[in-house]
Amino acid sequence: MSSASVPPPGPEGQEPPWTAILDEVRDSERPEWNQAWFGMEPTFTNRKTLKIWKRSAKSESSEVKFFNHDYVLKMQRAVAKAMVRRYEHAQRHHESFCLFDRVEREEDLDQWGVKRQNLHFHCSGSGPAFTVRLGLDPEVYEYSIKPVPVQWLYDPRFVEFLQALVWDVPEKFKLSPTLAHGGCQFSISAKSYLTGSLLCDDIADRLSHPELSCFVMDYPNCDDRCFRATKTRRAAFLRIVEQYWAGAFHPRAIGTVRVENAILDRGFLPAFAPPPGLVSREHNLAGPVGTLQEVFQTNFAFARAVRLLAQNIHPGYWQSARPDSLGYRPDQIMRYSEGNLNRLRIIGELHVKSDKVLDPDKIPEFDAELTPAHLYHEASWENRAQSSRTSARDFVEAVLLDVHRAQYLQKHPVVMPRQTLLQDRLLGDAEETLLGLGGGARLQELRREARKYNLEESGSRIHSDFIEPESLFWEVFHRLSDGERAAIAREAISGFVNRVHESATCDPRHQPEHDPMEWHRHRIHPLLWNALAAEKSGHSERDVPQREYRLFLADKDRLLARRPVWSIGKSAAPWD
Repeated sequence: MSSASVPPPGPEGQEPPWTAILDEVRDSERPEWNQAWFGMEPTFTNRKTLKIWKRSAKSESSEVKFFNHDYVLKMQRAVAKAMVRRYEHAQRHHESFCLFDRVEREEDLDQWGVKRQNLHFHCSGSGPAFTVRLGLDPEVYEYSIKPVPVQWLYDPRFVEFLQALVWDVPEKFKLSPTLAHGGCQFSISAKSYLTGSLLCDDIADRLSHPELSCFVMDYPNCDDRCFRATKTRRAAFLRIVEQYWAGAFHPRAIGTVRVENAILDRGFLPAFAPPPGLVSREHNLAGPVGTLQEVFQTNFAFARAVRLLAQNIHPGYWQSARPDSLGYRPDQIMRYSEGNLNRLRIIGELHVKSDKVLDPDKIPEFDAELTPAHLYHEASWENRAQSSRTSARDFVEAVLLDVHRAQYLQKHPVVMPRQTLLQDRLLGDAEETLLGLGGGARLQELRREARKYNLEESGSRIHSDFIEPESLFWEVFHRLSDGERAAIAREAISGFVNRVHESATCDPRHQPEHDPMEWHRHRIHPLLWNALAAEKSGHSERDVPQREYRLFLADKDRLLARRPVWSIGKSAAPWD
């Protein structure tokens, strides 16, 4: 990675303290990308940790044994202490990634009363600390690192910092990133997406690219369910994008959005018959018309409606919703989606998980008109469809792909989602596809299995033979002919390559001679390469999928080495 050092030089050519920018990126009234932040949650585990979880996870009440297990807590503490030692050793040897003056380790309890290790990195002079937290999640040791200024990702020294501490240290303890256990989801500051029509365009763009959550950045799973996973879910997302462009969330249609609406989570339903002309489709003026406050209120109302009217349609774990369950409360179940807006909160609301009041000393007046100043400084748009990453560079490039895509969409707004895709045969249209392929008997078997599963997961409340879409996905994929699989592979690979190349036009590091796919080619699922290998006919040099396939074959071992293993346990991958 090459870029000018970040942050920029001070008055005498010296860099200001690295932590100086942290207050700026927390400012909810600064939506510019050079003031954007992100949060990261890479995870690592080993076989013994998995075994301890398996023994503890027989019921929700017994799961507490995992979080209090001596081995797990000792491992967590040992990794944190080793990170401190590694950084202090690097300081003594003047290694380039030592961007902070000192580090302090603190042990505390997270919002659920579980022990957590905090590494506070300080710079000389006043200013906030940059904190790296190491906590626990089912099966894994999970980092929580936020806010991280997006600017820092362009500096190779910070990438080296992440590699040396967050990836290399766990590896020394034989902890590994895997696909099956944990992931590497990240969130980006919501303030950056609540201008123009960007949030709606980003959702529409993802809706047209299911390969991101199914074949590229992740694999189909209920933890981050694809927007097009079922026919009803797909229709809900298509409908809410259409309502946005009809002006149905504009304050002139639904009324002025106030603090009250956010705190009580009401008043965000779309207007039935909004007045015309409230949202512009003109290229340079795309988005809600009116004042900056009306633009913000429209996008905030749309974001809240997406949670209830789209994310909440067939999310993952939908059968498990219970008011007394931390992970599966009704107001939390919708987060199991490839994109999640549950973290879009304002000052004075309850924390999305802990139920603690956000910034209680700054709560605005109940009837005040909602403004960007009311956003909680950690309000974010979460990208959950991110599998584990094998290196810091691997992770950083995944985040920057989202950042550059957002910047590209700002230059090319008014995205209209694709109504139909070949990949729908594996998603919303999977049952019809299975029937058409002669799988009627198998479909009936899957329905019987689903009825049993739904009863068990719901505590006998849900009597339904609804089949989880991920089960249908692989059932259909393996029944398709070679030609049909190749056609889907072509659509998926072409869609992803196009996304990468378009996004690269907004990457300040990009040079004409650079290959934009260099740090993304390995993300494409090997099943898609296998599907292309079965094609018999010749192809021109301009054929994008086959060109990418040739480039993959030329560097196959190195690219596959960048992919995390499925599991360090004995479970088989769902596509096997």
